[in-house]
Parts: sequence; structure tokens; C-alpha cells
Amino acid sequence: MGKPEAWSKEPTQDKLDVFVSSRLQECKAERAAARSAIQSINHNPVLFEHLGARSIKPRSLYLSRLRDSQLMIAIYRDGYGYIDAVGGMDISGLEDEYQFAREHGIPLLLYVFADSSGRDERLKRLIDAASPNVTVWYYNTPEELEARVRDDVTSEITRFVIRPEVARGVLANSSRDLLDRAVKRQGELVDRHEALSTLKAESEKNPILCVYGRAGIGKTTLVAQYAEQEQAIYVRVNGLAPLDLFSVCAGAVGSLPNGPAYSTLQEPFSALPPPGRTRNKSHSSWMSASSFPSF
Repeated sequence: MGKPEAWSKEPTQDKLDVFVSSRLQECKAERAAARSAIQSINHNPVLFEHLGARSIKPRSLYLSRLRDSQLMIAIYRDGYGYIDAVGGMDISGLEDEYQFAREHGIPLLLYVFADSSGRDERLKRLIDAASPNVTVWYYNTPEELEARVRDDVTSEITRFVIRPEVARGVLANSSRDLLDRAVKRQGELVDRHEALSTLKAESEKNPILCVYGRAGIGKTTLVAQYAEQEQAIYVRVNGLAPLDLFSVCAGAVGSLPNGPAYSTLQEPFSALPPPGRTRNKSHSSWMSASSFPSF
């Protein structure tokens, strides 16, 4: 009997997950139109109202599903949305989803109702903040929106295939960029001296560390703070196979000017030692943060 051929693990996801962000009742017709458009091109729409009951908090649920999605569609009409002040929130779930998508490199398609006469001022500010980063499309009816979403999602998928180097760049943001955005959003960063000291101590004992916890708890910010503290290279990569991941990290450390480009689908983060630094245990450690479940 001959020896079987070697095999490699390949991605088995057959459809894109497309997260739909909007107010549920106000945009009920628009959400139905987006769902129909996404299904018509044989991909998977992710809508909160279709997720069913879960044993976790709503924010953990919607951010976890958004984190696992490859594209987000945002539909804004008039209302800004509910703010869960009891849960410690000072922004609505609508803005929370937008900020999460931006911070984690999830491509965003933004659709805004053309008539702004009844629009909440907070939503206006959110749209104004988003407009420099994306091309906004203004719609008048759900039927018009459905056709537009179908064409735009198709175009975005084509962009992924034809231009992977611009389809969620691997080396997109430095740790300083991420921390500056966090300060701009919340005013100041939480003092994490104890956590950073723990990571420092653990990195001296272990070559690989994993920071894990529920969505939104601050894993990514913590790793960025560690990278800044250690003057390390901060590499943001998404959904790569192990060999590709090592190649990207090696390219970052070696400062290769024309390294390969990769498409990205999920969101591990790594802090690597800068070129020329001594490869002791502390600075050869990798800090990886992703939203793994807390066991």
C-alpha cells in the first residue's frame, strides 16, 4: 500500500459573512432589502434579529459576529440608536459597530437615507466622521437600496480577488495609530500598568503569548500599549495560514520594501522586536491578541 500524499489545511468557508448594521425597527424594510441582496449573490447576511437566543450579552454577541464577518454594510436613516448607559456605554450600538469595524479593518459599505430633515444630530456627526473614510451612497427607497447593495457587494468581492494588496492590508496600522484613535474616541487610556507588567514578566518566560477575552474588553489596545512600551514592531494581520503569518512577520522585522501583499479576513495582532534588537526572551516574544473565548 502506497504512502498517501501530503495534505494541507485549506479554508473551507464557502460564503462571505456580511454583517448588516442599522437600527432594527426604523430600518426594517432596508434590512430586509440588504438581506435579499446578499442572499441573491449566494452569500450569508448576518442580522442581529436572526441570531436567536444566546447565553451571552447582546454586545458580546453582535461584536463577535461582526468580528467574524468579512464585510459590514451600514444603513443610517434618522435615529442614532439606544445607548446602554447601565452597561457602561456612552455611544449607541450603531456607532459601536462602526468603530469596531474601522478599528479591526473590516471593509465598510455605508448607505444613508437621502432625506436628512429628521436626522438625529448625533447620527449626523457619525456620518460626517465616516464620510472621509468611505464613499457614501444615498438612497431613497428600500427597493433602490437592494439593487445597489447587490452590485456593491459584488464589486467589493471582485476587489478582494483582483487587488488583494488593497483589500485589507496586512501591515495597515502602527501601535501609535491605534492608541491615538483610542484616545480620540474615549479621551484617555485606562491605566494598565499591572497588566503590562504581567505581560513583560510572562514574555521573559514564554516565546509565544496569547491575550484572550471577550469582544471589546481591550485586548488589541493592550497589545498596542505593550508594543509602544517595548518599542516593538506592531503587525496587524488577518486570517493568514501559519506559513503566511510567519512570512509577513519576517518581512516586517526585516523591513522588506516590496514584500508580498495579503488579503485579510480575521484579526490576530502581533508585537515583534524591531530590526537590530537583541533577540533575548523578552524581545523575541510575540504578543497575539484575538477574540478567543474565555475558558
